[in-house]
Amino acid sequence: MWENHAKAKLKAGESIRGIFINLDSIQAVELCGLLGFDFCLIDAEHAPFGPQYVEQMIRAADVSGMTPLVRVAQNERQVILRYLDVGAQGVQIPMVNTALQARAVVDATKYSPIGKRGLASVTRASRWGVGVQIPDYVARANDETMVIVQVETQESLDNLDSILAVPHIDLIFVGPTDLSQSFGIPGQPTHPKVIAALETVVARATQAGVPVGTVAPDAKLMKERFNQGVRSVATNTASLLTKAALTFLS
Repeated sequence: MWENHAKAKLKAGESIRGIFINLDSIQAVELCGLLGFDFCLIDAEHAPFGPQYVEQMIRAADVSGMTPLVRVAQNERQVILRYLDVGAQGVQIPMVNTALQARAVVDATKYSPIGKRGLASVTRASRWGVGVQIPDYVARANDETMVIVQVETQESLDNLDSILAVPHIDLIFVGPTDLSQSFGIPGQPTHPKVIAALETVVARATQAGVPVGTVAPDAKLMKERFNQGVRSVATNTASLLTKAALTFLS
């Protein structure tokens, strides 16, 4: 189990910057790591990536010193397990609306005695069992693996305090696009109502000792979010390519 540098920075009180990988390019993952992103979030929700391909992206993140995380489409233990076993250092689960659903994410991500993750002694995550004592691996994996839950509906806001009370959640991720849809203003992620909700989540999560993450399409908005108390901000590969291309073509 590799050291989770992004998690270490959060625990030290620092902020982290990441990149959603939503384009089909292993080389882009490696390049983003070399450029200095703290983490990549491989998008297995909105992009067509399965565990076998994600494994190659994770390798590219590993060799470039970037923490590989995966956004998994389903809050299902066996689905989450497949991404963890190929080496993801954490998972981000969308549409977590209740404490029970948040607890299910923890159960799927952590081994006993914390959770219920299935244990195999020969996986990429355990370095195929080579030179690794499995009890040591289990303890290290429980320490290093990140649990990230997405708050992106009115229901999740209504249940925020009980979600925050679930132990072993490392980050609350506010999804502004789906939140705007939940508020009846789809496609308006910077609407004042969405920003007010983000600020509410930051205030309550900070009080509970849980850092908050979100997205930003550019550096200006990223700085605004950090100034609002957000601790983790991610952009995405498609946005970066689009802005660079439009600038070049202008």
